[in-house]
Amino acid sequence: MRNEIEQVEKMCTECIENKNGIIRRLLCDLDESEEIYSTMLHAHMEKIEKIMSVHADRLRFLTKLYEVEKREIIENYDLEIANYKAKKFGLQKELECVFYGLAEKSRIDRRQAEEEHMAKKDELKNSVSCSFICLVGAVWRDIAYCLLVRVKS
Repeated sequence: MRNEIEQVEKMCTECIENKNGIIRRLLCDLDESEEIYSTMLHAHMEKIEKIMSVHADRLRFLTKLYEVEKREIIENYDLEIANYKAKKFGLQKELECVFYGLAEKSRIDRRQAEEEHMAKKDELKNSVSCSFICLVGAVWRDIAYCLLVRVKS
């Protein structure tokens, strides 16, 4: 029985040593895995920082590009507005000139029409006056003739 106990003890010792060896290997593997994880995490963080840096650079570039384009658009807008206002002012002046020219022409035409009207009115008065004078003269002659005929009779 002693032999059997020694064999069982030897077998248990071998099993324990085998298990201890497995545990040591697992601990080594765990340490290696932790190192690999740490290295991978560090590499991942560096890549993330690099991506963030590239994104920040891209964002700065696009912001500058936006500011330049915005400034150009505003300058073009201001230039176009100035040109529009100048053109509008010129057209307004031209329209005023046309308006005042037409008003002056209308005033001259009205004055000429009034002068023509007055001339025709004077002509009509003169012709009516002449006719009236002739008529009155004829009436006076008739009256004078009638008076003469009465006086003679």
